[in-house]
Amino acid sequence: MQQLQKIYIKNFGPVAEANIDINKVMVFIGPQASGKSTISKSIYLFKSLKDDLIRYIIETVEKENPVANISETTTVFKKIIRAKFVSFWGTTKYLEQFELSYNYNNRKKISFNLDNQGYVKAILSSDFQEKLNTILEQTQNFIIKQKNNNKSFASVAELLAMDSEKKNFYRTIEQECNQLFEDDKLSLYIPAGRSALATLSDPIQKLILTKISDNISANQDTVNPYLLDYTLKAFIERINNLKTSFLSDYDTIIRDKVNFTNESVDYDSLHAATSIFDNILKGRYRYDKDGEKIFLNNSDRFVKLSFASSGQQEVVWILLQIFMLILNKTRTHFFIEEPEAHLFPVAQKDVVELFCLFANLLDNQMLITTHSPYILSALNNFMYAGKLGKTQAAEVSKIINKKTWLKPGQVVAYYVENGKLTNIIDDELQLIKAEMIDQASGLVNQEFNQLFELDLL
Repeated sequence: MQQLQKIYIKNFGPVAEANIDINKVMVFIGPQASGKSTISKSIYLFKSLKDDLIRYIIETVEKENPVANISETTTVFKKIIRAKFVSFWGTTKYLEQFELSYNYNNRKKISFNLDNQGYVKAILSSDFQEKLNTILEQTQNFIIKQKNNNKSFASVAELLAMDSEKKNFYRTIEQECNQLFEDDKLSLYIPAGRSALATLSDPIQKLILTKISDNISANQDTVNPYLLDYTLKAFIERINNLKTSFLSDYDTIIRDKVNFTNESVDYDSLHAATSIFDNILKGRYRYDKDGEKIFLNNSDRFVKLSFASSGQQEVVWILLQIFMLILNKTRTHFFIEEPEAHLFPVAQKDVVELFCLFANLLDNQMLITTHSPYILSALNNFMYAGKLGKTQAAEVSKIINKKTWLKPGQVVAYYVENGKLTNIIDDELQLIKAEMIDQASGLVNQEFNQLFELDLL
């Protein structure tokens, strides 16, 4: 059984102290500015460092420029993850001493805190460092071997063989990095404020990304205030890369996947997902030479995404990314801020159903930050279905699709307020505590009852 990963946060941003096990489905609810996003982004930061290591190794191999020793290479990697920290949180000069650490298992750990000058420093546990050194040594040896290959007089067959060898090396390194970080999943973050992007044209989005790229340096400990939040930047890049995947409708995309690749597809899950998409989006997304459009269901009529409802703008790229992840069978740790934004409560229930469907595929993971009691209430239904389904499967499946049931113990939920976390899962019922789902309704009802009593006088 794989060990639970853990994150520890102390005196960081609004979070006073938090010690959290990483689970299959994680939900954080609470007032604004309470620390939900800080926790979510901190977990994503540590999960995404694997991609930075792989990217660094690929760039190093492509340049064929080995460094003098492994210690120097490790120093470069530490600079990269320090820069990643700064790109997330900005300058550390205003911070008090803090601790931010992540256990990939009981022996492998990365931590961040401040040095004596107030700059962030990265600390690797000895077991993590040892495994990292092994990967870096493999990389150095491969670069030396590549440099010794005489490409000038190589035949086409020899060049193809070298290229194949490099691809095999990259696959091996990816597997090694998965083992180092104890995770083979892709980490994706969908930030809040997504609807604003729908009003920006493609050239403006590309200009923003170019400006950011020109200002980022691996050695920076400060960031230009012009720069976007890292998660928003990564989100823009991803949706810009995915847009051209939706030149056709869902069925054509699925058919092309089958016809032009050797990969199988999960038709049942794809059709279940697209059915939920239609309920939420009230239309289907397409991208063409005229830009992004939402075609009304079963109609040739459309509205440009920039003029669509704010709810459609907020949710469209959550849905489409999930479609591509299911289509490509990509194991994922999906982070989503405020999935309920601008959505009617029924659509919020549908979004939770989609998340539960996705979480049950390929052992995916979900982390959600929310302000919505409807998200929690809907989640409780799928947890309850998973609990009752152990003894009454046939009856429960008539009410809720079995593909969306969540097993007891797969969900953790926390109420975050004033930088402190409260577990809101009832251990006995294995559901989210009813009294925590909608505190606002309790206050509103209390005030109404007080007014009603006055009215009776």
